[in-house]
Amino acid sequence: MAKTPRVLVVDDDRVTRALLEEILAKEGYATDSADSGEAAVEKVRTSKDYDLVISDIRMGGKSGLDLLREIRAMGAETEKFATNPSFCEPRYFVAEISR
Repeated sequence: MAKTPRVLVVDDDRVTRALLEEILAKEGYATDSADSGEAAVEKVRTSKDYDLVISDIRMGGKSGLDLLREIRAMGAETEKFATNPSFCEPRYFVAEISR
């Protein structure tokens, strides 16, 4: 049986996080979320088996790009990282990761 892909959604906007998680869940992905870059780093540090991280770029504290650098430096198993600028529609991310 194939493993369900795990996606970590990182955004400081609660509505955006919830929307992305809902869309991804409907597409069959297991989701988890974090409301900041710092919280995301802790989740990746303790889990390390996310297949994809989708993160907002502009957040208070650690930015999405800072998060990407830190996840890569940790040597996490995450294969892909996508940024979610607030002006993009979440369905485009689902299409991208479904390829």
